[in-house]
Amino acid sequence: MSAGRIKAASENPQRGKPLRVLIVEDDPVTRRMLCTLLEKQGYVIVLANHGPEALARYQAERFDLVFTDAQMPKMDGLTLTAALRKVRPSGTHVPIVGVSGHLEEGDRERFLAVGMDGLLLKPIFRSVLTAEIERLLGNPGRIKKLFVRRKSSA
Repeated sequence: MSAGRIKAASENPQRGKPLRVLIVEDDPVTRRMLCTLLEKQGYVIVLANHGPEALARYQAERFDLVFTDAQMPKMDGLTLTAALRKVRPSGTHVPIVGVSGHLEEGDRERFLAVGMDGLLLKPIFRSVLTAEIERLLGNPGRIKKLFVRRKSSA
């Protein structure tokens, strides 16, 4: 992918400003990896260590995209997603992507049911992250509720 394409993907087409991304992650390694990958693409990153902190930031600031860990202390990613969906005015949709180390049977359906738009499995690879962002923000009027799965290393 060319640098111009990455830059274009990291800007809000309506405002011409860098996209603002809220990362809700309690694991420092995953948080650092997401920050590094997104900052290199020109995104403005805001961090929250847990659900209640993320909810407060979301209510006070504007975000174009949210990544949330599925399992966190204080408030898990599913509970956070349901809360975030209730505080945005109708007519606006901020894509929320769950981040998880593993999936159990029925997890996909649970993630979709609370309002998540996608899922990334740890470890997160740059190509998968970029593809998910392009899928969600490339055509905001037609967000499809699909999940990105990491390719097996077989």
